[in-house]
Amino acid sequence: MTFGFSTLSLKMSLPERLVVLALLVTALFSTLSGWLFQVYTDTICHQKLLLTFLLSTLFWVGLARHVGRRGDLLQVKKKSLVKDISRSTGIGIGLVALNQVLIIASAGLFFKLAYNCEVLGGWSQELIVNNLTANAFSFGLIFALVQWNAFNRKDEIKPFPQSIWIKDYSEQTRLPVSEIVWVQTDNNCIHVHSTQRKFVVYRSLKSLEAELDPSQFVRVHRSKLVNREFIAKLKAFPSGDGEIQLSNGQSLRYSRTFKGALLL
Repeated sequence: MTFGFSTLSLKMSLPERLVVLALLVTALFSTLSGWLFQVYTDTICHQKLLLTFLLSTLFWVGLARHVGRRGDLLQVKKKSLVKDISRSTGIGIGLVALNQVLIIASAGLFFKLAYNCEVLGGWSQELIVNNLTANAFSFGLIFALVQWNAFNRKDEIKPFPQSIWIKDYSEQTRLPVSEIVWVQTDNNCIHVHSTQRKFVVYRSLKSLEAELDPSQFVRVHRSKLVNREFIAKLKAFPSGDGEIQLSNGQSLRYSRTFKGALLL
């Protein structure tokens, strides 16, 4: 990765450029605090400070550029808030630790070859030279960028259709999505059970599922898709599988494999 105008190119959004600038400022602050510590302990080594600044900046700016828009593991969703925050915290601790290990190892290798300064000053000194708080703050900036980008992507997602075209043998019917009760696959076709009638459609269940809102339609079996609005009751069996009672009086078997998604 190179710095300069390419790092802050116009291809980056304003929040991304602000985060990169904030990471650079944070790295400078970390280097300054490390220099003050070395002045206090009379162990000044400008090579170590410069190397730490460059490596730490590369590490965090590189993550910001590559994780900022594709950080699915760092996204926090309302329905799984505690789990997502716990996972993100663990990832953050791991990245901060990885940053420290990589810089200490790189500095050790450099000074072993150059013999300009003392190789290591002990873990406590290394954690101050490569400021631990500054690195934690750097991860916080990337975490915030991921949430910002995820929030703005919601506006880019096209809404799911309110109705779909169903080709039933030789007929084309526009079927309101709200009238679809459940869908079952059967060999090379699917049976779409609506509030009015059943349609036989020669397409895959997976392709139809991709057109429907996943918050409304849930897979309850590898061959069944159900509209949540028509689920009246659930009955669990000792095996882990269960039965769905629909509001129209029909009963469907659900698989324990999909029970978790069904209960969301």
